[in-house]
Amino acid sequence: MTPERYQQVNQLFHETLEQAAERREEFLEWASGGDRSLRVEVERMLAAHERAGSFLNAPVVAAIADSLTQPTDSLIGQEFGHYRILSRLGAGGMGEVFLAEDTALERRVALKLLPPEFTTDRDRLRRFAQEAKAASALNHPNIVTIHEIGLTKTAAGDLHFIAEEFVEGQTLRQQIKQGRLLLSLALDIAAQAANALQAAHTANIVHRDIKPENIMLRPDGFIKVLDFGLAKLIEPQRLQSGFDTAAPTFTFNRTLPGTILGTAAYMSPEQARGLEVDARSDIWSLGVALYEMLTGQAPFKGETITDIIVSIIDREPPPLSQSLPQAPPELERIVMKMLAKSRDERYQTAKDLAIDLKKLKQRLEFDAELARFSNPETTGAQLQTEAHVARRTAARVPAAATSPKTALPRALLIAAIMLVVAAIGFFTWLSLRPKSPSPAPERLISYSLTVQKMRDGKEIEAPFESTASQVFDSGWKFRLNLTSPQSGHLYLLNENLAANGAISFYLLFPFPTINNGLAQMIAGQRLQTGWYVISEQKGTERLWLIWSAQPINELDAVKGVVNQKEKGLISNPGQLYAVREFLNKHGQSPLEVKTEESAKLTSVAGQGETIVHLIELERR
Repeated sequence: MTPERYQQVNQLFHETLEQAAERREEFLEWASGGDRSLRVEVERMLAAHERAGSFLNAPVVAAIADSLTQPTDSLIGQEFGHYRILSRLGAGGMGEVFLAEDTALERRVALKLLPPEFTTDRDRLRRFAQEAKAASALNHPNIVTIHEIGLTKTAAGDLHFIAEEFVEGQTLRQQIKQGRLLLSLALDIAAQAANALQAAHTANIVHRDIKPENIMLRPDGFIKVLDFGLAKLIEPQRLQSGFDTAAPTFTFNRTLPGTILGTAAYMSPEQARGLEVDARSDIWSLGVALYEMLTGQAPFKGETITDIIVSIIDREPPPLSQSLPQAPPELERIVMKMLAKSRDERYQTAKDLAIDLKKLKQRLEFDAELARFSNPETTGAQLQTEAHVARRTAARVPAAATSPKTALPRALLIAAIMLVVAAIGFFTWLSLRPKSPSPAPERLISYSLTVQKMRDGKEIEAPFESTASQVFDSGWKFRLNLTSPQSGHLYLLNENLAANGAISFYLLFPFPTINNGLAQMIAGQRLQTGWYVISEQKGTERLWLIWSAQPINELDAVKGVVNQKEKGLISNPGQLYAVREFLNKHGQSPLEVKTEESAKLTSVAGQGETIVHLIELERR
């Protein structure tokens, strides 16, 4: 199972556990979205959970209790000092993370809690405090900000917490799950992450767990490095020259030789062997993440953790050119240097890495602009440089200046004055006349369909890519793959015609278990929806795709209907009326729709902040 698939299974497992026992089967059927293998994996985990009685009490799974701890629902709504817990965000190696409100400063924060039952675990307490101290020692726009470290008393015992900046957006892992990233976006993310690592390394801190799960992408394009739970202090003299070697305010932490900490697929060779690590181990881990961003797959694979570690230590990753035939040689050089087995052959500082990444990004952008605007027909004319023009001008000036009888005729002088007055009047009129509005910005989004043939509720043949132009059989299922060079908000509606002629609408996206439940997409993101089943009725399946620069209030207001019971049906009369009015207003706007049959890709473009595109699927 790939790390991406495991994260999806693990997330759904936790969400299913949160349901009442009698409702879990129905919830799992709905939340798995027709993905049978996903459902089977979750059912296996649920069965193991039932056999163990409690993951925390079962010796076999004690080692992975960090990632499988049941959520503390009882904390929702409680207050700790000036923090009121609003909802659960997830779980990390050091405890559970909640969205909370700082009632004193009226802001949202991420509250990381170490459950009371772990306060007797001295190693866990040490690492929890270490994370807070490591992150709070850093001040950088690409590193999550720590607001407060505290301890509060509860009925169950002492509760340690870290209040940190709440970062809206999605993890890099969620982005990679949608497909490999655009080259420019991948370079930008890696360069920002390298800047964050440089700040940490300058403070003599090695992160030791750089991976896509620990990099957050904000909608405005900024990234944040999270989770310093495995961070380690390194002696200043071990760092490269140019680092600030001022001693930090907390003590050094030495990991015993032979101890392996980190996530296997992102460990450097020295980290995987349990040797001492330094800043160059983080550069390796970022190299693995960059490789994944560019290719959509890990450079070092294996069926077990041991296999992965052997691959990291002994084998070279496949060249980028295997997955990216057009990859620039400089990109291949940068990635392979990050993944050099010997740390002495890697980038020695994250600063040097960031410089190379930015230079490559700028060069590629320049080449793209040059290719876009270059015109072969004007090449000859462009050879006339300013020097040529200057020489010709200089040759003419003396002839006019040396004439002994040079005088401007009176009539010519009057004509020149009149011409100047006319020009002044013309430009004054231009400045005073009503200005025509500037053209509305263009919105652009592309999509394709992945189709799965079905017979008697079972999958037949392998899924295939398609456009919306073919005829679908009843019972088949499909999913949409979407991307845009712009950031924005995506919504999907299914229009259904009932037997009595009434039209109903179902909200298909945003969906709670996809894209972190958000409508928001960032530029270059590749998003894949869940599976949708073609209905049994013959006719046309109508899907409304809405792509907007801003959130759509009418559609955000109905996100609550996407649940196990209502299944996305908009039944509230007021909300239904608002959605219909929105479609009536925006659904008739002219769009430019292009379909590349070879790539099975449809691109939709339109003027304005919002475009509404109707996808019609014929079913038989």
